[in-house]
Amino acid sequence: MQVGEEDMTYEEALLTIALKEEIGNSLLFTGREKDLAFFLEWVEQVKREIGQSQVILARKRRGKADMVQRLYNILYTRQNPEIIPF
Repeated sequence: MQVGEEDMTYEEALLTIALKEEIGNSLLFTGREKDLAFFLEWVEQVKREIGQSQVILARKRRGKADMVQRLYNILYTRQNPEIIPF
């Protein structure tokens, strides 16, 4: 068991890392739960063919790539044939 692993959520513990996350330890990914929930809901809308394209705009070094990497790994772990992360 690694340091901090006991604080991980169940989903994080089962997360398959298909795309190496630059943030390192997944426990360092904090404060973006609302944003991540938005994009996970957007994925559900895409499956129902009602989701529109989204863009992430922010100054550099604000975690845009980290959030996309985490979203990719969550979708990859779920292995839903309706959604293919790429």
